[in-house]
Amino acid sequence: MANEMQRDHLEGEELIEAFKGFGPTNEKDSISYEMLRQTLNEDEGIVLSEYELTELFEMADYDKDAKIGYTDFCRLMMAR
Repeated sequence: MANEMQRDHLEGEELIEAFKGFGPTNEKDSISYEMLRQTLNEDEGIVLSEYELTELFEMADYDKDAKIGYTDFCRLMMAR
């Protein structure tokens, strides 16, 4: 049980760090469309068309509030 709790804690920290990689400074912030575009295109070299980027953003924005919050991000990452 302790090992599972430790693993869950590490996975949580890794998710927070991955989330922060898109621009937010903590899990209470959110990822904007522009942050997503910049991180993928400029920082990671992943070039998406505006259509593809919009589709990705809308898919990740589970609560449809025009931003990707930490909960949205976790849902997306856990869905893989």
